[in-house]
Amino acid sequence: MTLEIGMTVSITCFHTCDNRGTKDEILSKVPFKSNSGNPEWLGKGYYFWTDVDHHAHIWGQIKPRLGSYVIVKFQIDIEKDDLLDLVGDAGALLFFRKLMSDYKEHLVKKVRNAKTRTDKSKLEDELSNVSVSTVIQFYRDEKILNYKAMKSQDINNKKIEGLSYLKGKSEILPFTRHQLVVYEEGKNLLSAPEWHCSKLKLRF
Repeated sequence: MTLEIGMTVSITCFHTCDNRGTKDEILSKVPFKSNSGNPEWLGKGYYFWTDVDHHAHIWGQIKPRLGSYVIVKFQIDIEKDDLLDLVGDAGALLFFRKLMSDYKEHLVKKVRNAKTRTDKSKLEDELSNVSVSTVIQFYRDEKILNYKAMKSQDINNKKIEGLSYLKGKSEILPFTRHQLVVYEEGKNLLSAPEWHCSKLKLRF
């Protein structure tokens, strides 16, 4: 559940992790930070499924957890100015779209000014593979995206699930997943962890 009280947003969120260790050990360590060695959708931080535990359970079924997982519940109370909400704020979505456009133009200029063919080829490849992750990382490094948390949604573009608004029309209500990332500077805004559930699947 997400509530707005004045200028503060309160979000219920769920963190899925491996079912390893005792209950007390897990509660003392969560949330776990995303893998620092791999690119992350919204950058390095602590990831949660928001509002309900539905997708937290689905996440527990895939590798490396494969059905042996724990879900821990958190609450975060955050000032609206510290949260970039790409789910419930149309203005935030337009703002991010502008950042994406500016980033592409930045790369186009770098391609034009490339000194060598190797540099130009590398930049052209980067330009053709611009992603949400690269845009976020660039602007966080540039200290332009200074938010303590970001909320976003996704849908598999190879298997779009949704329901048409009108018969025979292409516009649909997409069934998206909502995620929240809390960056290191916002970790202190999280409530104490609350044990939500655990699943253990024997592996042979």
